[in-house]
Amino acid sequence: MQLFSLAAVPLIAGFDFTITAEEVAILKNKGAIGVNQDSLAVPGERLHVSRTGLGEVWAKPLADGSFAAMLWNRNNTYGHYTKIMGIYLNFAELGFTGKADVYDEWADPPVHLGQFDGVIGNTTLAPQDSMFLRVVPVKGEHFLTGRGFWGEKAIVGSECTGTLKQQFWCQ
Repeated sequence: MQLFSLAAVPLIAGFDFTITAEEVAILKNKGAIGVNQDSLAVPGERLHVSRTGLGEVWAKPLADGSFAAMLWNRNNTYGHYTKIMGIYLNFAELGFTGKADVYDEWADPPVHLGQFDGVIGNTTLAPQDSMFLRVVPVKGEHFLTGRGFWGEKAIVGSECTGTLKQQFWCQ
């Protein structure tokens, strides 16, 4: 559900609806649906893959200036790579440096996990586990050049030029 939400694809369920309450809760998750139906309508992208090729970080910008991110351990219980692995998200990959408030988007209501400075580091995820996060940059942090989400111009503090997406920080 998280990957489909980040991809901004239509959420369609086509199966026998004799499912458990836990499965119903997954399909009705407000955070996932909100990310999927965000008005910016930008699909997410894979930011990086771990050295083993089994840990992935996906993210997408949201209309309110925050980001949705998924940290995913694709390890399975078969084969050589069965260990829990550390996965990280560097905020520079999203296009900014500095502090951000991070929320567990899967929880209902979302749970504030704390304020992180520059990186969410060494997250421990069991095989086939993931984290679905909302990353909210602190106003006035520095935006970088070169990140696909944010276009060509960096924003520093209250500078109000650049793309429409960048101008969210000037409101």
